[in-house]
Amino acid sequence: MAKAPANLYVVIIAGGVGTRLWPKSRKALPKQFFHLDGDLSLSQLTYQRLKGFIPDDHIYVVAPAHYRSQIQKNLPQIPKQNRLLEPVKQGTTAANLLSASVIYHRDPNAIVHLLVADDYLQDIPRFHRMSSLAAQQAADDSVIVFGVKPRSPHTGFGYIKTGKKLSTHGDIQVFKALKFVEKPDERRARRYVSSSNYYWHGSGFAAPVQLILDTLSANPQINSIVTKINQHVASGKSLNRPAFLKLYKQITKDPIETTFLEKVKSTKMITLEDTWNDVGSWAQVYEIFPKDAQRNVILGNPKNVVTRNSFHNLIFASDRLIAITDMEGMVIVDTGDALLACPMVNAQNVKALVEILKSLKLDKLI
Repeated sequence: MAKAPANLYVVIIAGGVGTRLWPKSRKALPKQFFHLDGDLSLSQLTYQRLKGFIPDDHIYVVAPAHYRSQIQKNLPQIPKQNRLLEPVKQGTTAANLLSASVIYHRDPNAIVHLLVADDYLQDIPRFHRMSSLAAQQAADDSVIVFGVKPRSPHTGFGYIKTGKKLSTHGDIQVFKALKFVEKPDERRARRYVSSSNYYWHGSGFAAPVQLILDTLSANPQINSIVTKINQHVASGKSLNRPAFLKLYKQITKDPIETTFLEKVKSTKMITLEDTWNDVGSWAQVYEIFPKDAQRNVILGNPKNVVTRNSFHNLIFASDRLIAITDMEGMVIVDTGDALLACPMVNAQNVKALVEILKSLKLDKLI
């Protein structure tokens, strides 16, 4: 097994709610902590990819403090001092600033590889080689992003436009990254898929920790806050102090893509495996799980599912019978207290549905 460079540190972001996977994913138990199928949660699968490649004390996890027990349950191997529990959920810029500050005070020469807890990858040895390569490629003060050759005109992913190929390392290629494109409409997505130089923007990035802090410090919105966060971390004071909560709330909620990735001078893209998936909607869940003879994916409690003349559906069953006939391309998710039904092609719209539930004050169900 390949080993990580000595100055590589991994940060797992595990604070999302996963509203597109409602009703299974909820605030109390979001998608990174429950088991869709099998024995391991998504966050546990993320750790398993790292096990043996990088020492446990080089792995950090960032999540809001109310997920403390879930972090302990799912990721007990990560040392307690590496579990960075945010006093409040404040977005990806805050999570990255906090982890970068902590790692910088441990190793100013660190390269940080940021991961999210809900990626799906199959080729673990390739992931190890890719992560090591990312650390090498970032050494010249570059940011490394990860791209996937599009399999469809997906409107739920961002895209990366690439320029010159810089190098090839077996089945892994390195390109100059020219620009990021936010989630496009279907017409533009189809154009990108037919092009040879557009890739899905896979999750995470790798960068020198000093570059992360310097770039965020150059942002006039948060310059003084970055300094104060660094001072607090250097002092060794607890993250659950009222003063730190007040400070943390001042960090912009703008995503790390706009506060960091789009600000740096040199960005390279490394190719992820073609089977990568962001487990962000029920359509993605359908993609990654095995299908039966009718191309249905049945999860949860399969003995409670009966199908007739129905194809290409995703069904998640709980404790009561689900019987369907003459249905195609549907998502049906039953959790006992809530039932979701929607066309697979519109699975991204579950997030908008959850917003309606919020407006109806159905907080106990979300």
